[in-house]
Amino acid sequence: MTNYLPNDASKDLNMGSYTLKYSEATLVFIGYDDRGYTDRTFTALANPGETKQWRELKNFNDKMSSLKLFFAKTGVFTTEGASK
Repeated sequence: MTNYLPNDASKDLNMGSYTLKYSEATLVFIGYDDRGYTDRTFTALANPGETKQWRELKNFNDKMSSLKLFFAKTGVFTTEGASK
C-alpha cells in the first residue's frame, strides 16, 4: 500500500466539505474477513510518501470479503492485526 501524496504542508487535499494538508493525510485501508463489513478486521496505514507491505495478516483467513480505502487525519486510526 502506497500513499502517493507528498509530505507537503503547503498543499491541500480537498475531500468535499473537508480539507487536509497533504502532510496530515494518512491513507487508511480496512479489510474485513466477512461480507458486509463484519467479523475480524485488518487496518493498515500509510503516511504521505510512505509504502507499507505485510507478509501475513494475523488471525485472518485466506481472503478479504469487504474493504474500505480512504484518507483520514494522521493520528485518528491505529493499525491492528498486522505483522510486518
